Amino acid sequence: MTMIPTLQFGWLTVSTYTALLDLGLLLSLGVLAWRARRRVARPGRWVDAALVALVAGIAGGRLGYVVAHAGYYDQHRDEILRFWLGGLSWHGALAGVLVALPLYCRLRGLRFWRLADELALVAPLIGAAGWLGCLAAGCAYGRPSAGPDWLLADLPDIFGVWALRPNVQLLGAMGSLLLLPLLGVVHRGRRPGMTAALFLVLYGAGLAWLSSLRGDAIPLWAGRRLDVWLNGLVAVGGLVTLGRQALRSRWS
Repeated sequence: MTMIPTLQFGWLTVSTYTALLDLGLLLSLGVLAWRARRRVARPGRWVDAALVALVAGIAGGRLGYVVAHAGYYDQHRDEILRFWLGGLSWHGALAGVLVALPLYCRLRGLRFWRLADELALVAPLIGAAGWLGCLAAGCAYGRPSAGPDWLLADLPDIFGVWALRPNVQLLGAMGSLLLLPLLGVVHRGRRPGMTAALFLVLYGAGLAWLSSLRGDAIPLWAGRRLDVWLNGLVAVGGLVTLGRQALRSRWS
């Protein structure tokens, strides 16, 4: 496989990661708008909420990435706000959404859990786009010889160094896309909030495993990569929410 870090459109040069992530965001917004037109009287309110979540997610994702790589950005402060060059933390993005979206829903009189479920249904599209962007750019690469032989392939890291390593990016994209039909089936007839909670459980657990195979630099805590702990925490939070919503459904 050949790395394609940038795309050239005449005089315009665009980061492949940014282009694919933007495509995923537009596609997810389009699907959400289509579903809103079929389910609510004022579909524009769902789209507005999704845009609020998008802005909060980008802000939180960039902040989380900068904090995680504080050593680099302390020496390159002019790059902190240049998020279009790449560098977003999905944990920071999730935190940003979980702060901004409930506030927006309360202000506009929207049902948070119902909207969270709808966002969870399209979130795998964004995840898949981000992983494919990393595959083209070489970011989020696997650690050399990490995993069984059947999982390894000759792949580059972000510096162009080739080695036998797990194709973490492709696994992440495929796993994200597999969530789409699964969440769609679970969503039907379930109590609000259960789809969003299940997404956090499955996506967090999957990323915890993939993070253990990654070779890119990130701070360690107790001998393990910080993103392994954070992804595990997301999965646990989703599991707690899933149990809580299931109990509420039973009581009601």
